[in-house]
Amino acid sequence: MNTEQITKGLQHVANIEKQLFDVAKVPLYPPTLDAFKETFGTKDAEQLGRPDYFATYKTTGGSPLGTIGKDFTPTQPRELFSSFVECLSDVSELDLSTIQYRELKGGAKVQFTVKLPSISFKNAMKVGDEVATNLVIQTGYDGLTKTTFNLETLRLICTNGMTVRGTEAGVSFKNTKHNVGKLSIATDTAWVAGCEQIIKMIDQTQSVKKAFQLFDKTEVTRKEVDAYVKKVFGYSNTERAELGKVKTERLDQIMASFDLEMSRTGNTVWGMLNGVTHFTNHIAETDNREDYMLTGAGLLTNDKAQKFALELVKP
Repeated sequence: MNTEQITKGLQHVANIEKQLFDVAKVPLYPPTLDAFKETFGTKDAEQLGRPDYFATYKTTGGSPLGTIGKDFTPTQPRELFSSFVECLSDVSELDLSTIQYRELKGGAKVQFTVKLPSISFKNAMKVGDEVATNLVIQTGYDGLTKTTFNLETLRLICTNGMTVRGTEAGVSFKNTKHNVGKLSIATDTAWVAGCEQIIKMIDQTQSVKKAFQLFDKTEVTRKEVDAYVKKVFGYSNTERAELGKVKTERLDQIMASFDLEMSRTGNTVWGMLNGVTHFTNHIAETDNREDYMLTGAGLLTNDKAQKFALELVKP
């Protein structure tokens, strides 16, 4: 990487840092005594103890990000981002100018992504298939979200994106007096201090490529397509006559996505999987597509689609 690229990357990092917010942990208090009496109709409770629960807020104000217990310490976005950039600089030559920052659910979850080498192969239709790949680190302030790494892909021919099943690694972010902002990453047997495990995460792209190629080589029948749709969405063409209007219209949309993707990809498991991701990325109704795909029902649907796709292939 030349000096110009490095300078561009560092400037991009500085610009992202300006967008980040700080998180405050605010104690929750019981209602006033008058409100308590009004609610419960009693005058016996002269003292009300404070619950051991807190709310997280952006220090700029706004709605709470979530409710947490007393032992939860928010991982500040700036600290996590700084450690992420440091790790990338230490163990790889990835282009820092490709880092992206996402706020999900109004800031209840945050993600940082960096571009990895893309995956390329010729699919069953003899068409070049290119899949962009990102390394993602995520944390959250809703009391539910763990800090994790995973891989996500975006098929360029149709802009179908998904989080890749089976690539998640837990992250421990230590923020003690003598160990500020250090990442520990979960392996199969232990927590590895430092950033070396990121290399293994990056190397997983080769395993993902092999899985996609295996999907592409596995042909499917119409009966298998219907069974797959049933597993992923809960119903299929086999019970169309029993469905109500809403589900029938949704099934028509699902099958249109399948027909489109399989016509340009092939009658394969790869074609079916992209039928699902086309529907979740472009067709399914949602108020916020990014939240839907990265934290909501779209994420869960794509995960099920990959799970059942893996059941259809033989290594």
